[in-house]
Amino acid sequence: MIPLLALPLVLAGATAPTAPPRTVAIYPLQPLGTEQQVVDRLEALLHAEVDKLSAIKLQSRAETLLTIKQTADAATPCSDDACLAKIGVSCNVEKLVYGTVASLGESYVLDLKLIDVRSGLLERRQSASLSGDQSVLIEGIRAVSTQLITPELFVGTLDLKLGKPGAEVFLDGVSVGTTPLAPLDRVTPGKHALKIVLQGYQDFDRFVEVKLGRTTVVNVALSGTSIDATIEAQADATPANVPVLVVAEAPEQPGLLDSPLFVTGALTGGAGLALALIGGGLVVFCHNGYSVEGTREITENGKTYVVVDDERAYNQSLLDGGLLLTSGWSGVGVGAAVLAAGGAFVLWDLLDRPYEVSEAMPR
Repeated sequence: MIPLLALPLVLAGATAPTAPPRTVAIYPLQPLGTEQQVVDRLEALLHAEVDKLSAIKLQSRAETLLTIKQTADAATPCSDDACLAKIGVSCNVEKLVYGTVASLGESYVLDLKLIDVRSGLLERRQSASLSGDQSVLIEGIRAVSTQLITPELFVGTLDLKLGKPGAEVFLDGVSVGTTPLAPLDRVTPGKHALKIVLQGYQDFDRFVEVKLGRTTVVNVALSGTSIDATIEAQADATPANVPVLVVAEAPEQPGLLDSPLFVTGALTGGAGLALALIGGGLVVFCHNGYSVEGTREITENGKTYVVVDDERAYNQSLLDGGLLLTSGWSGVGVGAAVLAAGGAFVLWDLLDRPYEVSEAMPR
């Protein structure tokens, strides 16, 4: 009779519907002394990471922006909790994420708060300092968004693989069991002190880093009386359709006319071009327009002859013409060299500038 009475309860539990996902919208991030281009890209990464959270249904960025635009108070950006709650009601979501991006030295500070739309109250707040390459940046945004929206999912897994049974394992000074040990799947991300105590062996002590949503594998090897280990961590993949962004890896580049290197190159190149043109003009003049002094032309029997009347003037004129021709060719050579130097400065400045990535926004 007891199993028969319990059967309806078991069936009810097996067919109980799962809870619907929580609906969330992200209000556009507000810049605090930060370029809008950087803010837009950080917002794109934030959307990509929140959209990956389980039990969450994220409203598309386009739909949220359209709702804000149609709201009566859209002319003045919201910042207080009551106003944000009204926006959340218009978006028809349960939670609204609001955040600011501020510059702090060579980093950016992302400050986020989660508004409960139904009560109109601040539910949770998280901040993170962001800098570094793409992978570090994504990890930072993933951590802060998970702690903000689904703190229960802010965990990683530590998998200790040791074939010999009976070893006691300590994590941050607390015993977590003896081997064989099932993977620890509720470990807070970050560095933890791992200790292994096994009779007949020296104690093993090492710091291991557990990362959010990933498994850190500790492969333990026994040798003589020593315990050694190699640590492996799951690789992280960059989300698709997310623009690459490196924050604060290089100072902001000046405009072309604000760059001393570019201006110097342009002026140097211009001077070289002018000198080369003047030299070329002198060469053309010497070949086509220069007249030798101290001579005259006579025609006899249909032939024209040049007669030197003043040998001194003739010789001086030849010398002056040669010097003029030499100066012209020298001007062409020096001008070309100076022009090349100026072009090298300009090219150096252009190549030293960071590559501008696409500003395409996902979703």
